[in-house]
Amino acid sequence: MGNQRKVECGEEENLPSMETLEISKNNTIQSISSYFRGEEEEDIPDMAEYEEPDNLIETDPATLQSTYLVAHEPDDDNILRTRTYDVSITYDKYYQTPRVWLTGYDESRMLLQPELVLEDVSQDHARKTVTIEDHPHLPGKHASVHPCRHGAVMKKIIDVLMSHGVEPEVDKYLFLFLKFHIILRKKMLV
Repeated sequence: MGNQRKVECGEEENLPSMETLEISKNNTIQSISSYFRGEEEEDIPDMAEYEEPDNLIETDPATLQSTYLVAHEPDDDNILRTRTYDVSITYDKYYQTPRVWLTGYDESRMLLQPELVLEDVSQDHARKTVTIEDHPHLPGKHASVHPCRHGAVMKKIIDVLMSHGVEPEVDKYLFLFLKFHIILRKKMLV
């Protein structure tokens, strides 16, 4: 056998000694496949045997059958379907205020074209306060409440709060901003 030596992890490993290796000049070089299986190629199974119909795996009745639960909306005419909106908020670097974006869905929950969102906005605000622009983080055009007056309006709200003795807190700014937009949307939506 070969010399034994200690391995770093403390286990012993048998390593052959170069002196005990015998190199035979009679050995010929073989392919890997012939080395492992021998010389006969008849040992390789024919794939045609696996394509026959009697080779199918039958369903075992003892196995659990997979079933899928499919939910269907009720055909209830008492439900009034309306348009819905997703609201996203980004920060507008130019105006240095938050900016509100609207993505609309029709009565069957299909995405509305941005121009159709303007149908739900009063004509006083459509294309003036609410504009159609590219969203900075989402693909496509979206309706947006234009931020050009947000800073002035927020300053006015904070001034009113201070005149009533309420000290505005920086961490409440976004809350006030959202409150302002709730009121604004009630006035804008027809």
